[in-house]
Amino acid sequence: MTNDERITSIRNLGYSERQASFLCLAALHGGYFLRRQYTLFLGQERGGNAERFIERAIRKRHVRAHESANRTVIYHIGAKPF
Repeated sequence: MTNDERITSIRNLGYSERQASFLCLAALHGGYFLRRQYTLFLGQERGGNAERFIERAIRKRHVRAHESANRTVIYHIGAKPF
């Protein structure tokens, strides 16, 4: 399966092109990511885009949040479609 096919499959789950691209990248590199990695991927400062994206992914049960040391939240992509 190519990256374009993966991204299209993720877009069919209700994500935008950029969100699907990031989820594809994160899933291929271990399935874990931090909020700051998503904001860096977008080339933006911290803000509402990352918050809305993560809330949607958690609500759809595609991502789970895990709190680690120093209250850092690590997100894990753990849904079967991925």
